[in-house]
Amino acid sequence: MKTTINSNMALGLAITSLGCASPTNIVKNFNVLMIIADDLRPDLGCYGDNNVKTPNIDKLAARGTVFQRAYCQVAVCNPSRVSLLSGLRPDTTGVYDNSKFLRTQMPAVVTLPQHFKNHGYISLSMGKVYHHSPTEPGN
Repeated sequence: MKTTINSNMALGLAITSLGCASPTNIVKNFNVLMIIADDLRPDLGCYGDNNVKTPNIDKLAARGTVFQRAYCQVAVCNPSRVSLLSGLRPDTTGVYDNSKFLRTQMPAVVTLPQHFKNHGYISLSMGKVYHHSPTEPGN
């Protein structure tokens, strides 16, 4: 089931620096910045809102990729974030609400931040990208 994002997980900007190199001849990792804002609407200049003044995020968006059509599988924040960062649908993760946790459901899944970390990137997060149980470590 697809639900258009409006007030849940409304903003997903992935700003990536891409280059052309053959996979066997890559000499450095490219910078990747992914900004996820949860429970908001896309009230930003880069989304065409002229009432909100967001010059810095608009400049950043102009240098990267702004996703104009975003969807989520469940109209609840935790399952949507788990799906986005694991690449798995809620019927696979078993996370349908905010009371279940990714690591409880799927302890061995490799998340997007882990994938980057496993390939030499420094992976940092700030805020509530995941809901954690009181006993589980960060993702």
